[in-house]
Amino acid sequence: MRLILAAALLAAIALPAHAQRLDTRVREVWSAADGTTCRLNANPYVQLNETSGAAIFVQTPIDRDPQYSISFTMTFTASGGARAERLMFVPIRSNDRPPLRAARLLIDGEDSGVTLSLLGNYDHTERGYVTVPEPDRAETARRMLAARNFDFVIDEGGPSPRSRRFRFDAARFSEVAEILSLIRFSCAGDRAS
Repeated sequence: MRLILAAALLAAIALPAHAQRLDTRVREVWSAADGTTCRLNANPYVQLNETSGAAIFVQTPIDRDPQYSISFTMTFTASGGARAERLMFVPIRSNDRPPLRAARLLIDGEDSGVTLSLLGNYDHTERGYVTVPEPDRAETARRMLAARNFDFVIDEGGPSPRSRRFRFDAARFSEVAEILSLIRFSCAGDRAS
């Protein structure tokens, strides 16, 4: 019984400490025809449009790949929703890029069951995209935000077929969602110097 009380006390102490460690300041606030926009100080890859109540987060994988520049985009809305949008990859050395055959999404190491689409020009020079189908974007984002990590696995063809795995830390996405909730999707809060 004492252990349960001690654990509850530690949890109660940890919650305010967690909220205090989150940087809720904004920076680079500007106004344009589509409204007021800013970036989060905690993560400059998050662009929040206050007027639309939406934020776009573009994140790179944990490990870099020597052949591709990779980024994944998730959109968050003030209504509490999130959407898994797309994985973008740009070849670094275009002449080394093999054709892409398929893509899979793993959530916490398990196949997600989401059928991904490959889009783009695969002639070894252009950027390509792996997209989550429109009807699956909200549910896929919800599952990603509840996970520890998620991976996109890209299958390459050509004379030496292989798979490339790009891992993302789901905690970074969950933290962004929490900060956006704390600042209520507003650029009017404290500003970073």
